[in-house]
Amino acid sequence: MSNLYIILPQNWTSFKSKNVSKLRIKMPEITLDQNTCINCKTCVSTCPMGVYEDREERVEISNPDECIACMGCVPACPVDAITVRE
Repeated sequence: MSNLYIILPQNWTSFKSKNVSKLRIKMPEITLDQNTCINCKTCVSTCPMGVYEDREERVEISNPDECIACMGCVPACPVDAITVRE
């Protein structure tokens, strides 16, 4: 699970600095089923953040903390090997 931190301007009066550190948004977890994946590498070329890496024999999620949950990889996968867990 990744956390997305939001920095607010100092003059925003609805938040005090002590509360900003507590502000977190839960990001969904992207998973790749290696048993279903056909190694087409569509997810590698679709992901704008470089979350997937082409390793010679298979594709792997190598940078999960970089995921911005755009979900572009999910419909791009021709065999539905990519899922989202919340």
